[in-house]
Amino acid sequence: MRMWCKMAAVVFVLFSPLGAVAENVAVDGIIAELPLPKGYCALSKDHPADLRYIQRQERLQAGINRVVILAIPCGALPKIRRGEDQIGAAVWLLNLENGRANRVPAGYARSEFVKTVASIFPRIKKESASRYVEDSAKQEDLAVKTEGPVLIGVDELAYYGALTALAGRVGGPRYAVAGVFGGTMIHGRMFTFNFYGEAEKGTSLRQARTDPVFQRLQTEVRQIIQETTKKNPEFAR
Repeated sequence: MRMWCKMAAVVFVLFSPLGAVAENVAVDGIIAELPLPKGYCALSKDHPADLRYIQRQERLQAGINRVVILAIPCGALPKIRRGEDQIGAAVWLLNLENGRANRVPAGYARSEFVKTVASIFPRIKKESASRYVEDSAKQEDLAVKTEGPVLIGVDELAYYGALTALAGRVGGPRYAVAGVFGGTMIHGRMFTFNFYGEAEKGTSLRQARTDPVFQRLQTEVRQIIQETTKKNPEFAR
């Protein structure tokens, strides 16, 4: 599926955030309540210092996903404003098809949707996806090497995946990043919550089920998905 190709591209941009958490979001004619992890602050297009970073993410995700919320730890704001790197983010994405929200057919239960998407993972050409991410990142002066995504779990609410990346600016230091995401259906649309954090160099997907960073991210993603599916219906009402 095309939506995986650019998923890793959201983890290595330097942010300059506004510092306000956004939960109720108007998108594609609906109001979605999209929670963030405790202590995270969302960027805002209304904030001049944020806009160029959001636009970069939109370019990286163009035609694949719409960036709905992009957030970092609130405590990192002073560091960011000094111009230092901040690796990791919490990101809500809306999957697109031909430039529009990819809508799930009416009557298709969330659990069915989850199982269907999960069944596609074995067919993902990971080398092609990684190469696409690397080429797209170069256009934004970013250097990226990814591993994954791989499926790490499925329940009635969502499918869960993981990836790793070595990422940074071209010519600059590289950072090891671990990412976990959960994909679900709300209001009849395909949403993905992506959570990234800095990892130890050498971390690989073989460690995804035991590494503390992956475990923390996965626990948080599952909690966010549970909260999201409680707050939002499967189909728009």
